[in-house]
Amino acid sequence: MNNKNNNNDNNNNNNFFNDNPLLAFAIFSIVMIIVFKTIVGDNGGGLNDFMGGQGRVLKTESVKYSDIKKLIREDSVSLVKITKGSIEAVDKSGNTRYVAQNVPAFDDQLIPLMEERNITYEGRVGDSILTQLISSLLPIL
Repeated sequence: MNNKNNNNDNNNNNNFFNDNPLLAFAIFSIVMIIVFKTIVGDNGGGLNDFMGGQGRVLKTESVKYSDIKKLIREDSVSLVKITKGSIEAVDKSGNTRYVAQNVPAFDDQLIPLMEERNITYEGRVGDSILTQLISSLLPIL
């Protein structure tokens, strides 16, 4: 009878997570990354970080691409971040961030215009969630 109890105990200990600890860890890591991205969002590396601790943007406005170019021409912005699908600009006071979505793929006038006005800018290629997951899990695996 004692043998029967030991067999039942062994059967209860043989579950999926005990048999596959690396796979269980990988699944746990994926879930934690998704939860973290959902809570924190994709603000990491945004203009607030780009400003180098100069302060926090108080207000965000959605504008058209032409509006951002107009603000640049008027020398009203101090920082610009160009990504694959958007352009963000911070006004000189640092209080307002302007965001334009669905920007043209190529504008050969934008960079020279910003350089002419001595506006600090950076460009980033946006990552998809799949690329982020692969790059996060590759070192683990």
